[in-house]
Amino acid sequence: LKMNLVFLEFHVACNDIFSATLKITSIIIFAHRIKLSNRHHLVDAIICEYLALLSRHQEDQLAASSARSLARFIINVCEPNLMGNHSHNKNELSSKVATLKKNLRKYVPVVMVKYIHISTTTPFKTAIRKELTPAIYSIFDLLSQNEMILLNAALDYAGVQYLRSLYADYKRVGKWQAD
Repeated sequence: LKMNLVFLEFHVACNDIFSATLKITSIIIFAHRIKLSNRHHLVDAIICEYLALLSRHQEDQLAASSARSLARFIINVCEPNLMGNHSHNKNELSSKVATLKKNLRKYVPVVMVKYIHISTTTPFKTAIRKELTPAIYSIFDLLSQNEMILLNAALDYAGVQYLRSLYADYKRVGKWQAD
């Protein structure tokens, strides 16, 4: 993050640097997913800082490609992958994924609160918001009713209204529905 800030201070267009540092962060986090399994607050802090960085510099230096990289990172965080686990029992694998999602579910509302706060105070440009939308939908996929209530309680009036519109869009477009 500091590298991104240094380049942004000198007004250098740094979409490639933003994406590269995010990729390095992603590799570190996913290589040590087990060690970080009870430290989701660290991952949330990184995501929140990247969101803030993206919102502060969206006008001059960071573009939709940076938002696409961040969205891919958030989606990967919200979808635990157990490819390294060589279990032959399908039920065991799905229960491990469910356990990881349950643990992650407690911490993800912080990211949503940050996104909504940024969106209501200094809105993202349309292109950036479109790139971040799949990531927000993946967060909604993860949240249970209890976390939605918590999220609703943590927001001010403008944030609650924005959350309602986001959730309505998610239910209309982003949520998987059986035919």
